[in-house]
Amino acid sequence: MFRGADFRPEYPAAASLRSVFSSASCACLSATVTSAVLNDVLKILQLCHKDVHISALPPDRPNIYLEIRRADTYSLQQLGWLADELETKQLGCPKTVVFATSINTVSEIYSWLMYQLKEKAYVSNTIHPKDSIVSMFHGHISPALQQHILEQFRNSTSTIRPLVCTIAFGMGIEVKDIKRVVHWGKVQSILAYWQEVGRCGRDGLPAQAIWYPTSVAGQDHEVLKKMRDNQQCIRKTMLQAFKITDSEEQEELSNCQMDSCVQRSCHLCSCCSHCRETCQCGVLEE
Repeated sequence: MFRGADFRPEYPAAASLRSVFSSASCACLSATVTSAVLNDVLKILQLCHKDVHISALPPDRPNIYLEIRRADTYSLQQLGWLADELETKQLGCPKTVVFATSINTVSEIYSWLMYQLKEKAYVSNTIHPKDSIVSMFHGHISPALQQHILEQFRNSTSTIRPLVCTIAFGMGIEVKDIKRVVHWGKVQSILAYWQEVGRCGRDGLPAQAIWYPTSVAGQDHEVLKKMRDNQQCIRKTMLQAFKITDSEEQEELSNCQMDSCVQRSCHLCSCCSHCRETCQCGVLEE
């Protein structure tokens, strides 16, 4: 419901079912809910807080390493590491989703990557779109092409390594082997950010989420600003935004022990860029 009245219009109609089956219990389930979304759901379903039992746990994804890359000015050259990895590793590059806020920005990133890679943007000597290792996805490409890209990207043998997209690539899309999500620029909200981060690491294996916060204007400004400004653990800041009951359990990060950290495997070094920078285990010095 956070996407507005046009998102799944059948949901508000559930209130009319409650009026028909007034004696029946009502269960509402969600993977990620903020206080604002909870209040929206209760209002639409005509439920009162005092009559509702809420059971909630933080929607953590501990296998996803969270990283924020801050800069005074931003340019696509900061994605040079991705172009370099694509050039050297080709199909060995981890499957990546790059989210951007507009179709124009998606096209700009896609074109920039293709220009940087040149013939290396293709897996064969023949320059053919079906052999490209870079693709883009947004709401203005034809439904047939959208379906083709999704079918190919879902395939474990897909040639697409980075998929540059808008939020049109979102909920309901299941691709288990995405290893990395990159946010370029502003994110809509903390809820949208976390749902988009959740596109990666669905196989339970280590994954990475990188955010280039060119702006934190809009919804959840204070939370997103704290994350950007590196004030405390990024994961802890983000999870606090999802806390809707006082009884929710939030695990405190344990101190990093020098003898337990091997190749960035300690709790802090695998948490987020803030924790890795402040960890005393010495991994970053190796």
